[in-house]
Amino acid sequence: MSSTSSAPETVKQTHLLRGILWGIPFGLGLAIVLLVTKVIPLTPGWVLGVFVGGVVIGALWSILGPAKSPKGPPPAAQSPPPGDTTGTPETTDPAVVDAPSSEMPPPPPDVSAGDA
Repeated sequence: MSSTSSAPETVKQTHLLRGILWGIPFGLGLAIVLLVTKVIPLTPGWVLGVFVGGVVIGALWSILGPAKSPKGPPPAAQSPPPGDTTGTPETTDPAVVDAPSSEMPPPPPDVSAGDA
């Protein structure tokens, strides 16, 4: 049996490219610190391994790390435009369908050339 919840599900937005880009300076810095403190030898394999490890850690953090809290309230549901009748029952009365909207301004008065 599966239970359904009434709360909307939230989708976490991940940024893999940002994680990789932030992993580059992390991996480079980690490799430099480990080289200077003589934890790893000065060989290309070790330095490259630590650098790639830092990039992988950055990518994993972007995927598995905690989500940021939203900066504002969630967007409100969009209401259809005033003239949109999608989802409403159609009327067959042409007077109702072709009636002018009360939101429209009246037409401009006719100005004839002889009145000047």
